[in-house]
Amino acid sequence: LLKILKNKERKNKIRAKLKGIPKSEEQKKKFREIFNTEEYKNKSRNTLLKRLNSGQFFISSKEETDFINEFIKPLNIEFITQYYIKDIHQYCDVFIPNKKLIIEFNGTYWHADPRKYSENNLTSYQKERVEKDNEKKKWADEHGFKLLTIWEEDYKKDKKLVLNEIKKAL
Repeated sequence: LLKILKNKERKNKIRAKLKGIPKSEEQKKKFREIFNTEEYKNKSRNTLLKRLNSGQFFISSKEETDFINEFIKPLNIEFITQYYIKDIHQYCDVFIPNKKLIIEFNGTYWHADPRKYSENNLTSYQKERVEKDNEKKKWADEHGFKLLTIWEEDYKKDKKLVLNEIKKAL
């Protein structure tokens, strides 16, 4: 157990040192190859199933949960997290019914922030996420809902901007 904890601690230290350092094209290619293997997909699927069955699964990321606690809860308004939209079989991160407002907290990588990722160079997962995000936006527009996207990077770097965007949408 001590060895496992030390390995995890070591990985976290390495991850922290490499944070913000751009990946080479060779590294990006290697990651794409790894993440697209059946072995990796099966491992991820099995991990997810274990977490679901043990009750340790949360749809929201830590950053999303922090965002909700920091910006949405203090507004003292009625809201629903992880609201399921039946028409399109998707969840929205925050739904504020009396304002007909949907707030999406999108991760830079997973939702392919267009300020960081070229549409021509997305992984298959990113392409799928972007398609689903576009479908959600189209649904919101067609049904008279406002959809506000908060990017993870903006939340981390410019909280004043995020708060102003939320207040403007309300």
